[in-house]
Amino acid sequence: MVMEEEYVELTEGKAGLLVPRGYNTKGPGRKSGNVFYNRQMELNRDVCISLLRSENRPLRILDAMAATGVRSARIALEVEPVPVVVANDSNPASTELMQLNFSRPGLERITVTRKKANAAMAEDSYDYIDIDPFGTPVWFLHQALMSVKSGGIIGVTATDSAMLCGSARGSDRRYLSRSGRWPFMHELGVRNLLAYIVRTGASFDRAVYPTLSYFADHYFRVYVRVRNGVGRAMDQLANLGYVLYDGSTGTRRIEREYSANAAGPSWLGALHDAATLSSMRVEEWFGSGRRMSRMLDIWREEAGAPPLFYNTDELSQLFGFNLPSLRKTISAVSKTHSACRTHFDPKGFKTAAEPSEIRKLLLAEGWAKGIS
Repeated sequence: MVMEEEYVELTEGKAGLLVPRGYNTKGPGRKSGNVFYNRQMELNRDVCISLLRSENRPLRILDAMAATGVRSARIALEVEPVPVVVANDSNPASTELMQLNFSRPGLERITVTRKKANAAMAEDSYDYIDIDPFGTPVWFLHQALMSVKSGGIIGVTATDSAMLCGSARGSDRRYLSRSGRWPFMHELGVRNLLAYIVRTGASFDRAVYPTLSYFADHYFRVYVRVRNGVGRAMDQLANLGYVLYDGSTGTRRIEREYSANAAGPSWLGALHDAATLSSMRVEEWFGSGRRMSRMLDIWREEAGAPPLFYNTDELSQLFGFNLPSLRKTISAVSKTHSACRTHFDPKGFKTAAEPSEIRKLLLAEGWAKGIS
């Protein structure tokens, strides 16, 4: 039974609802027997709302691990056309709280279910499925990929970032990909996560298309569109490969076949769909609006960029002189190669230029005079 004195009222987006007192405001949070809510994940939910609004079509949606129901409530109130929303959680305290929260105007149409996430997904098909677990999403991806409609989208959160980035062991076991604790490890982590989803989808003759993929705070978040077809699935598998890194030269190398010390298999195609990003908007009621606006600008820049970014501190150490500001570095590289910012690192940039080429371009601009 829900005891209202254990909860506090707050507003996120257009939704007002009860959440546990002492809720998390930063970090990955802690799982307990009570209902979980993390305020820092508001960016995650703002981006989700923006992407679903960009679909501009009737949607049947499953929030498979709804907890307080904040994502479901926001989807029901903020996405147009008004979607059909099923909010599921296996925790009795969560479903009781959701029933209370959804008694408010505009939320009565949300259906609440109390099932294991995989069971909830298996019982119906959906245009959008949200997977936001504690830790790895691996346990839920097989069923999500079978339950999403062709042309539909799955939103996936992974908070086991240490494993995906190579800071903790187990990526080869859990994600069937080797990681590396390299300067671009966060990008490699999201690419390994995507590779796992692409391969899993292909085993069901379903093609997986990354629509938006990012790292923020403590977690990875990817949105993938799924379509039926053996040929399409094979085409997407062709975007997988391996990554080699030489720390002495800063060289990143892409290979299609495995070789010693390589990371992967990794997704080597685009991380974002440019058309989707062009139709996404930052709404005035988004609590993370300023931050999301900056990230959306960078995502649009890097949508067509090559894989694996450089970090200016890394290159300064390799070159033996301090690089200029990120803006000036990008400007210098852009004289002969396309270059852009990346959201993975505030000091990072993407380009197809090799480190030796970047060094020559910076020297030609007059940085580090006297060094040849």
